[in-house]
Amino acid sequence: MNEIKLLDELRARRADPTRRIDADTVPVPPLYEPASATIVSETERILGANFSSLLSAVYTTVGNGGFGPGMGLIGVEGGYPDSDGRFLSEKYMFLREQGWKKGLLP
Repeated sequence: MNEIKLLDELRARRADPTRRIDADTVPVPPLYEPASATIVSETERILGANFSSLLSAVYTTVGNGGFGPGMGLIGVEGGYPDSDGRFLSEKYMFLREQGWKKGLLP
């Protein structure tokens, strides 16, 4: 599957509340608008690594988290937080303090 088709599939999943996330133990998240390129760049700076072009496109053209496997993709600043209210950079830094592998995004 090429990136364009994958992004289209993610947009369709995001738009469908019955498929937005896999978990049925939490409410379906609301729709979060795509993140700005500035916010994505700031998150990359905080993490000390660049996102792949695909991941950047997911955040900037599909939505800022709240869709996908499990309870959904964790958003960057202003998007879908994890169950503890953390955005991606905060969650990553918290997990790194717990011994999480460097460069592996939650």
